[in-house]
Parts: sequence; C-alpha cells; structure tokens
Amino acid sequence: MVPETSDFYIQYQMEQVAADKAEDTAVGFTSLADHVQYKRKLAGALQVWEWSPHQMDFLKSTMPGDITKKLAYVPLSTSTDASDGCDAVLEEDWCREEEAADVLFFGSMTESRKRLCNMVDEELDRLKQAGHTFSHQCVSGAFGEELKCKVCKAKIIYSD
Repeated sequence: MVPETSDFYIQYQMEQVAADKAEDTAVGFTSLADHVQYKRKLAGALQVWEWSPHQMDFLKSTMPGDITKKLAYVPLSTSTDASDGCDAVLEEDWCREEEAADVLFFGSMTESRKRLCNMVDEELDRLKQAGHTFSHQCVSGAFGEELKCKVCKAKIIYSD
C-alpha cells in the first residue's frame, strides 16, 4: 500500500524497479508493470527524484511521458560533509542558541508562498495528530550567516 500524502510532494524513487521480475519479493514489489498504484503515485508527484543512473535510464525508457518529464537524477548525499561550509557557522554561540527547524522555507513571502507555508503547516498539524511532530519555519528577511545557520540546521529545505 502506498502511504497517503498531501497533493504536493516530491517522490524520491528508491524502489528497485530496473528488472523484469524481482528475485526476492521481500525486497520490494515483483514488477513495476504490476504496480498501477505505485505508477499513480509517481504520476501525482511534482517531481520524481531517482538516485540510481541505471534505474533512471530504465524509468525513462518504460514510464509514460507525464512521469519522465518530472524525472530528475538526485544522487544520495549528506550535508555532514565538511566542504558544505556549515561547520564554522554551527560552532558560533549565537547559532547554537538558534532554534532548528525540521522543515524550512526561506525567501520573500509572496501571497502564493504564504499559502504554500500554510499548506505545509496544515500537513504537519495532520501528522502531529497522528503522533509525528516536526517543526516548520517560513523565513523571510534572513541573509548571510543568519540564513546559513538556519539552512545548516534544517533537515528538509523546500522552495516553490
């Protein structure tokens, strides 16, 4: 069963789909062709991110155009890499005291962005009622080191 989500989501496609049939049915579904519900989930996403170049090629050659036009290769990575520039700002006393957001949006708050932030708040409230609590910040007017601190502490950063 594909989990329920909001209507605004990015599907990070991590299923092993680049095979006619799976050898072990415990590792995922047996065939992408047999999973209409999963294909619908991919079709409904704003974007579909794929971590594997091999699977990316497979999806491009087997999925309909409404899905392939949303496909993007996004390799797995981590923000704990010292080259990301977060180490220095995270060591600052003022940054340590700054509240971290699990989910962060930053930018000028236009009406459409305010609506987007409100929709995310509503979705997070729904998750909270189900026992999953996440903090959310929509930040406008932060620049330089202040913004860098917020970005470095966030677990998920989204944009419109």
